Amino acid sequence: MREKLKVYRWCGGDNNTPEEAAAEAKQVIENTHYRQLKMNACPRMGYLDGERAVEEAVARMKAVRAAVGPEIGIGLDFHGRVKVNQLNV
Repeated sequence: MREKLKVYRWCGGDNNTPEEAAAEAKQVIENTHYRQLKMNACPRMGYLDGERAVEEAVARMKAVRAAVGPEIGIGLDFHGRVKVNQLNV
């Protein structure tokens, strides 16, 4: 039996810019008691998405981390959005 359980609050991600994602995450932390966040790491990605899509996800995550600080937990959800190119497997 646990005496404590960490829970998270959803804070978007998806198609928003790094700045929009950061603002949304910061607002959640400042206006709630949550200390853990979960967000989409990226928009839906197709088989032909490449480094740019990954770089955009990294930029979004960096902006959110800078906005909420190192003490806030951040979970990333890909919802099966990252696809492996079956032709190169």
